[in-house]
Amino acid sequence: TSLFRSRPRCSMASWLLRAALPDLLRGPRGLLMGQARGKKRWLRSALFLMAEKRKLEGPPPPTPRSQKPHFDYHAEIIAFSHRLHESFSLDLLKTAFVNPCYIKQEEDRRQDLGVGKVAATLNLPDNSKLSAQGASFV
Repeated sequence: TSLFRSRPRCSMASWLLRAALPDLLRGPRGLLMGQARGKKRWLRSALFLMAEKRKLEGPPPPTPRSQKPHFDYHAEIIAFSHRLHESFSLDLLKTAFVNPCYIKQEEDRRQDLGVGKVAATLNLPDNSKLSAQGASFV
């Protein structure tokens, strides 16, 4: 009995807490630990909020291939000529893709940026001569 008297007396609640404390601290679902290893409790709510935001805003506008990284115009022209199974010169194909309205739009955009009129002019041949040749052919 002397051993029990030398020890300070505890209430039943504190004794239960001391007995249950190791169980609360260990395990993947421990109450006193922040989060278990590999289980991120914040992730589900964050993904839910992002999905709701995406629903409200709608899908993002599609980005053109020319604005995506690793775009190579010359390689795209070569690939297109292979898909045609014809042997065109690459300069002719590049000319066929240049529309006169693109040249006008690009020159206007450069002038709006403050580039001089001489520097803003594009020295690209447009496809108007090729379309005239095609119209006379048909």
